[in-house]
Amino acid sequence: MAYVVANQERVLDLCLQMQQQIDKDLNLNAADRFYSCWGAVSMAGAVISQKLGLHDIEIPRIYAFMLTQITENRLNIQQTSNDADVVAQETLAGYVNENVRNALVANSVSKSGAPELPSLTPAGPLRLRYYPDTQEMAVPAGEFRKFFASRQVDVKDALARLHAAKFMKHDGKSHPLRIGAGALGGMAGILTRCYVFDAKALGIDATQFIPTGP
Repeated sequence: MAYVVANQERVLDLCLQMQQQIDKDLNLNAADRFYSCWGAVSMAGAVISQKLGLHDIEIPRIYAFMLTQITENRLNIQQTSNDADVVAQETLAGYVNENVRNALVANSVSKSGAPELPSLTPAGPLRLRYYPDTQEMAVPAGEFRKFFASRQVDVKDALARLHAAKFMKHDGKSHPLRIGAGALGGMAGILTRCYVFDAKALGIDATQFIPTGP
């Protein structure tokens, strides 16, 4: 440390050279700077401490091992991220599949401007609403969170991933809607916070809510 304090510019220059070399060897970009910065500091420390006589470790061999570890870590993290994206989308699909009979299908407004009568009403508790005219799907935030939590899926992370995949409206945040408008009598005027999805992007249309059996 006495050497580092007395030679800060030289040490920094060595770290930057190491980082550039790692970036080149692994074809890293700015998004991967965590890896190259960590590797650069480690290797610079190894070089300096060797020159000071603190060890006689074969640095090129350690450098090659480090490159292998960085590559494996990046692949593992990317795979985990991809898996989490799939889990979020599969869980949402599971919610829709389990609630096709609890869906209200109706346009947002009729030509007169009043809530339009639905083409399909829920057989049980209202769990989602599909708007054919805007091709949107609204899911009550409370029901969404309860369903995802019951599947041990992190709700906040899932919302972020679904939004990043461009499946959600309103920046991925809940939005107040009269989800029962036009169909559920006294409940029609009650605002409910919902997550709103781009049904077209999800591959969902009105035909998916048509009963097909007893």
